Amino acid sequence: QTLIYYISGVSGDFNALIYGNDADNPAAPTSAATFDALALTTASIALNFPGATGWFTSPEMKTIIQELVDSYTIDNEALQVVWRNNGSSNSASYYFRAYDYSGNVSGPKLHIEYTAAGGAVAQGLGPHLASYRRRRAA
Repeated sequence: QTLIYYISGVSGDFNALIYGNDADNPAAPTSAATFDALALTTASIALNFPGATGWFTSPEMKTIIQELVDSYTIDNEALQVVWRNNGSSNSASYYFRAYDYSGNVSGPKLHIEYTAAGGAVAQGLGPHLASYRRRRAA
C-alpha cells in the first residue's frame, strides 16, 4: 500500500506525517477549518519530501490502511489520506496535483495489494483520491 503522487512546485524543505482520515466514507474537507478538524488514524508514516518536482512514491502505508479496514466496511467508499506538517519551516510549501487536475493525468493514486478470497493476490489503483492543498499543512 503506497501513495503515488505528483509534486508540481517546491519551496523549502517540507517534512510530513501521513495519516488516514479516521471516518467511515468521509467527505472531502472544504475549508482549512474542516481539514484541521479531521479525525486521524493512530497509525502514521513520516515522509520527507525531496527538493524536486515530478512523480514520487510514499513509504509503505499498510498500518494506516489496515487500521481503517479493521474499523470500517470499505466497499466502494471514500478513503482519505491526510498530510500534516512534521517540523517544516513556516516558509516551506509543496504543491500537489489533485485527482481532478487536467483529466487526472497527474492526480495521486493509492496502490493496494491484498489477498482476495481463495488466496489470490489482487492489486488496485485508486485514481480518485481527493487531495486538499494548503500552503503549509498544520
